[in-house]
Formats: sequence, structure tokens, C-alpha cells
Amino acid sequence: QELVLTDYSEADLLAVDPRLIVLAPFTVSPKLDKAILKQKVVQWRDHIDRCYPATEELSEALNIIGLLLLNRFRDLSHQEIIDMLNLDLMQSRAGREIYQIGQIDGFNPINK
Repeated sequence: QELVLTDYSEADLLAVDPRLIVLAPFTVSPKLDKAILKQKVVQWRDHIDRCYPATEELSEALNIIGLLLLNRFRDLSHQEIIDMLNLDLMQSRAGREIYQIGQIDGFNPINK
């Protein structure tokens, strides 16, 4: 069965499993006002901190939500994601690989 994440609300995801908060970027419009998005990201980060107490799991959860934010909100810069989540995606393997792919394709999210 195929699930379309944009059909779910944040509350729907959390009702299934609180750890699904990492998918929360798909529950809001990609055209959401940046100020409101920043507030939501702070809430999501707080929730992630509570759901993923282990350091490795927390790091992985933050990397996932950060990458999903970059994918869903293409107008956000790498630095804005870092600031919102208080992390650096370049510290993750996935973040570095995506950055390298972008460099090959001529896109630099850091200097956007």
C-alpha cells in the first residue's frame, strides 16, 4: 500500500508513532511562511530531542529531518537549516554525499 505523506497531519503521524516527527516537513505546505516554518522546526527539534535520547539516534533523526527540509523547502539555504535545527548537515555522510552530487551538477546549497 502506498502512503502519501502530504495527506497526513503532524498529529496523524504522532498518533502512529511519536518518532515519525522526522517526517513532519511533509505535513506543511512547501509555501509556508519562513517565520512560521522556523517556529515549527523549533517545535519539531524539541520533540526529536525527547523521542531520540540516544546520541546516535538523535543525530540520525536530525540528519533525516534536515535533509527532508532541504528537499521540501527548496528556498531554504543550508545555513538556514543549520540555524533552525542547530546542526550541520555537512557533518553527516548523507549530507556530504548530497553536497558532492550538487557540486557535480553545478549547484552549491551553501552559497545559494
